[in-house]
Amino acid sequence: MNQPPQRHQVAQRSASAPEALIRPCCLRCSKNLAKNPNLRCVKEGTRSVCNRCRHMNKPCHAVSSPLPPLTLAKETQVPQACIPRLNRLLREVDAALALPENSPERQPAIATVTAHQATYTSRVEATVRAARIPPTFHGMGQAILTSLAGMQATLDGIVDVLRYQVSFLTS
Repeated sequence: MNQPPQRHQVAQRSASAPEALIRPCCLRCSKNLAKNPNLRCVKEGTRSVCNRCRHMNKPCHAVSSPLPPLTLAKETQVPQACIPRLNRLLREVDAALALPENSPERQPAIATVTAHQATYTSRVEATVRAARIPPTFHGMGQAILTSLAGMQATLDGIVDVLRYQVSFLTS
């Protein structure tokens, strides 16, 4: 018989609410923060396209928030997992811009932003590329089995908690 779960054993991903963006930013603008630190992704009025993407005549793909709007297609959003990296990058850009123009700390700060920009961009592009791969029957079967295994583990945990509570009632 499985041991009942302890109260303090909460999965890290469930311990807190998902992170939200510091400020709105589309995918195209987020990839160019190091090149143009003063860049702000702004959508005028009720437009669905930011000014930069509109001037370039390109699609504007949103970086998803914890609860993405239902009007956006799944393929056009960067997953929630990328938001902490983008927030870190936005904080570093703001910190670099806050330094005086001729200060000796500004160049290393900009170099750090450029390095993190490259890492962020490569990871986001890999994530988006992986999302564009059409699913196969074999892949869907594996995904279903993985989901079922997760559900089974969750149900086993619920049963353990119920057994633990019932043991107090019967003793």
